[in-house]
Amino acid sequence: MTYKIFGMKREENQEFDYEEYLSKIHPDDKPYVDSYITKAFENKKFPEFYHRLILDGEVKTLHSRGDVVLNEAGEVTQMIGTVQDVTEQKKVEEELLSKTQALENTNIELEKFASIASHDLQEPLRKIITFSSMLEKDYKDLLDGKGKMYLDKITGASERMQKLINDILEFSRLMDTHSFTPINLKQVLIHVLSDMEILIADTHAKIEIEALPDIEANAAQLGQLFQNIISNAIKFRKENTIPHIQIHSEMIKGNKLSADHFPAVKYYKFSLLNDARYWENELFCRIYITDNGIGFEESYMDKIFTLFQRLHGRSEYEGTGIGLAICKKVTDIHHGSVTARSKPGEGATFIITLPVSQKNFRNVTPYGG
Repeated sequence: MTYKIFGMKREENQEFDYEEYLSKIHPDDKPYVDSYITKAFENKKFPEFYHRLILDGEVKTLHSRGDVVLNEAGEVTQMIGTVQDVTEQKKVEEELLSKTQALENTNIELEKFASIASHDLQEPLRKIITFSSMLEKDYKDLLDGKGKMYLDKITGASERMQKLINDILEFSRLMDTHSFTPINLKQVLIHVLSDMEILIADTHAKIEIEALPDIEANAAQLGQLFQNIISNAIKFRKENTIPHIQIHSEMIKGNKLSADHFPAVKYYKFSLLNDARYWENELFCRIYITDNGIGFEESYMDKIFTLFQRLHGRSEYEGTGIGLAICKKVTDIHHGSVTARSKPGEGATFIITLPVSQKNFRNVTPYGG
């Protein structure tokens, strides 16, 4: 059966040696398989693992397991193993998981939207209708001071509604565009800061950027992410304090990530195998954006990344409560995560974790893209 799976015909006295076995392995999996087999000789225990092979241009997923044969000196002299083709099973499980996850997340977003729409979206509209009616009724021919006041209110409400609508559209458009190409994160940031030139100059904000790596990502979406976080760092600054924002990164292996808060594990090609060893070869970039602003209580962590949620009233700080929700959605699309550390009065550090390469992640997102 092994010969058939590997596309070989077993001839009389033909041996299926290790080099021939390794030659059939998917190029991306060879280092992992070779390393694990080598460890098996050292540990004297046959590994049970999953890997891929390419046969006539088709990629198959195999489950390998077996045992080792020891001589009298306790040395490994032979490995006896079997492989099982689990390609179809894996495809079915992946499709089911993807559809289920996409449906769950879509339903959550729709429920949140339906709940908020009757309040936040209708409030500006009601104001427009109310004050327009009053203006029409009382000051049809001539606008005096009171009429101008009504007009000002109409203008203010209209602008808020327009901003809200624009942000919602920006949020929803993220579903449709998530192509990934090699980009340099520092160059993305430089473009963002160029677009924010006036705001930075007006507030005298100081922004320091250390070297950042190249990764596979959507440059436009990461630009939105950086702009929202940096804009918030400037907006939520302390009184009489110049904003100071520091940006740096570090590389981290996938097996060092915490799966309980890391959504990408659901979309990793081998996630259904529950084998953390596959993450050893996945590299991630962790970006830190630290400010000296007003900070916030970490007990509100879940709230700040939720659509339409605000920690401050509109009279204190302008905004629609969508910016950080966009940041979370961007990291979800990139099979990454975003979180933060903060204390009131001590600033905040936003932490973005993104895969360096997207090749081992399924072409789906938490939003069914």
